Amino acid sequence: MFLSFPGFVFLCSRNTQECFKWIIGTSNWIPSSPMLHKHIFTVEVTKMGGSYWIIGGVTGGNEESHGLSEYLSSDGKWRNGSVNHPGVFTGLATISDHELFVIGGATSLVSAWRNSAHVLNVRTQAAREVGGGLSFAMMRTSCTRFRLKNGTEVVLCVGGRCDSCQATPNVNHNQVIVFNIEHEWLMLKPEWDLPVRGRGANLFVSRDGILYLLGGGTFETKSFQFNEGGSPVWVPIHPVPNSDDFMAFEISYIRT
Repeated sequence: MFLSFPGFVFLCSRNTQECFKWIIGTSNWIPSSPMLHKHIFTVEVTKMGGSYWIIGGVTGGNEESHGLSEYLSSDGKWRNGSVNHPGVFTGLATISDHELFVIGGATSLVSAWRNSAHVLNVRTQAAREVGGGLSFAMMRTSCTRFRLKNGTEVVLCVGGRCDSCQATPNVNHNQVIVFNIEHEWLMLKPEWDLPVRGRGANLFVSRDGILYLLGGGTFETKSFQFNEGGSPVWVPIHPVPNSDDFMAFEISYIRT
């Protein structure tokens, strides 16, 4: 998972909790404060209120989602958060300073996948269903907030694993799902389908508003730039290192 701001790059393992910091322009990764919890099967890092949050996951085996959250504070330390995550393998995107868009996933590693989408208020922990749901259930889709060329604010979710989509059950898919934040409708955009199928992608929007898919999960090193209205819609770019286990995000606000 890639989030971009000038300064440092942090690389943290979902499985071991270890983190490393790279000061851009130097040659070494420096050990940094480890995360407080394991977040196995967490898909997203999300930004809320100026801090980066890692939300939910499991500690191992077939355990229920532990629901724990933590955030990276301005002093470079991990702090326990107050967001109660609604499951594992969900797609997440921040849509306001206190609301998350949540889609798909499950309550545990062995429970049924969901076809619903919700908006979760992190202040009240209230969740409401939006968009009317999808015709198929899925997990490990990747989502990010994005502004279209016409100025519409949406959440784009790409890929994932579905139970009955694209004529084959229980497969990785290449579909793109769009959630309109203002009107709260949900729809598939087949003209934007990815050129490859996969799940667990790293989505990254640069400071100048360009959307990238930078490997991750079963996409491994395959990387693309989103080209709205162009042909192809997803333009291949230079591959990235395989980053299935690690979550990478770039930050600027930590004091050295």
